[in-house]
Amino acid sequence: MVAAPGHKELESGTRQRKIVVDTNVILFDAIAIKKFREADIHIPISVIEEVDRFKRDLGENGRNARQFSRFIDELRELGPLAKGVSLESSASTVFVNTDVDSGDIPRELNPEKADNRILATAIALKAKYPQATVELVTKDINLRIRADVFGVFAKDYEPERVEMEEMYQGHREVDVEPKIIEEFYREKIITSETFGLVANQYVVMRDLSNLNHSAIGRFSEKAGGIVPIMVPNESIWGINPRNVEQTFAMDCLLNDEILFVSLVGKAGTGKTLLALAAGLFKTLDEGRFSACS
Repeated sequence: MVAAPGHKELESGTRQRKIVVDTNVILFDAIAIKKFREADIHIPISVIEEVDRFKRDLGENGRNARQFSRFIDELRELGPLAKGVSLESSASTVFVNTDVDSGDIPRELNPEKADNRILATAIALKAKYPQATVELVTKDINLRIRADVFGVFAKDYEPERVEMEEMYQGHREVDVEPKIIEEFYREKIITSETFGLVANQYVVMRDLSNLNHSAIGRFSEKAGGIVPIMVPNESIWGINPRNVEQTFAMDCLLNDEILFVSLVGKAGTGKTLLALAAGLFKTLDEGRFSACS
């Protein structure tokens, strides 16, 4: 529950993990509060005020500010934000807190600064719930330093990610008889064996008798079988795939049969470069799309 202005205590839920979210986290990721699991998530009123100043911004900050405001308004319709609104998807509860009374803010912190009022919320929660774990999540390095001085655990915002191994990989490797690969190269399609592939899933077929003999293809639902991938004879705007995964990515980016492509991978694996090269090729070379000014 949020205390009335001037009240010296902060009410909260019963969870032992309490998170205070800084403005820059929301401007970085509008739905960040959905990604903290099983926690009481506290949003100081200073954050709401700062977000409001960004709503007319034409850039990404503005888009995230508007999206966050709409999301909070939807939560408001489910119940009073002062008392907390549950998020079923993350088993968390969202609170909007009034700022801590300026008389309770440590004298070293200037209460006129929003960052200090946000930090004061975390300090107050830590004092109110000494058995709980209070976290201040902010992308501001200096705020994290100030939090450390006052004994508040602070960390950068990093979404709680799904491990790569748990995600749909988009391709499989299978061992096959030599005749399967021979059929594939001869007929340019395999309909007799699809290995349980789903639409647009890629496959590396390895010859059981010769590990150096293999073929790669894509399961085309339209064709009803595994078909060869699109391998350009020349580089695409100076870009050539350097491994099988990049080859798969280039194929789906250039293939008009595939209307939506999602590339996931670590930084530096070529996602943006391949997408830009394919976009330039489809727009300027093939004229498949019109360039916008």
